[in-house]
Amino acid sequence: MGKRHTKEITSKKLKRGDIIALENNEGVNILKWVDKRPVMMLTTCKNHLCKIIETGKNNRKGEQIKKPDAVICYNLGKKGVDMLDQMASYYTTLRKTIKWYKKATMEILFGTMLVNAWVVQNKFANTNRLSILQFREKIIFSLLYEDTPPIITKTPGRIDTLGTYEGQARQVRKRCRECYRKILEKEGKKEADRKAKKVKTFCHDCKDKPTLCLECFIVIHSKQK
Repeated sequence: MGKRHTKEITSKKLKRGDIIALENNEGVNILKWVDKRPVMMLTTCKNHLCKIIETGKNNRKGEQIKKPDAVICYNLGKKGVDMLDQMASYYTTLRKTIKWYKKATMEILFGTMLVNAWVVQNKFANTNRLSILQFREKIIFSLLYEDTPPIITKTPGRIDTLGTYEGQARQVRKRCRECYRKILEKEGKKEADRKAKKVKTFCHDCKDKPTLCLECFIVIHSKQK
């Protein structure tokens, strides 16, 4: 299969549902198939016959959906990649100003590797399933505080710890009471409702267990030493 044969495949005009394919002496197949638009593929898989087969699914009209076997195999294989890309895009560490090699390193560490670890955690750990955000938070806290929440001594013989509400972040997050108070005093209730941080953390040892962000927690209890 030379350039001439390749061009014959790529330039061939086909109707929707039609397929054309060629294989060279090295076992490389070039395939063109028309669905909503032309789809072209290269495959070296010996199991790919480059023929239209049934997918086992029906369209809205109740008709059997048919695709080339190579396309079906590709779609099955890319599901994991698509999920990884989706989960890695949440809370991404990438920034436009970072150079490409730094981006690649950060994506491998905080994208691919972290998502893979999250999948393994949820599959094999004998605990409740964690969201990707909860998993990231646990890693951050374990790195910062050696698997324990931050502890600040207020007075001799007493410590205060920053606890975390259990559950999905979007369901349990509340406004930091201290952030809300500061904004309320300066800018009023409307701005306080809009700007105050929403967090999952609270002071475990204060009397009314106020919701506090880490910054406010440290400031308040440092003043009370």
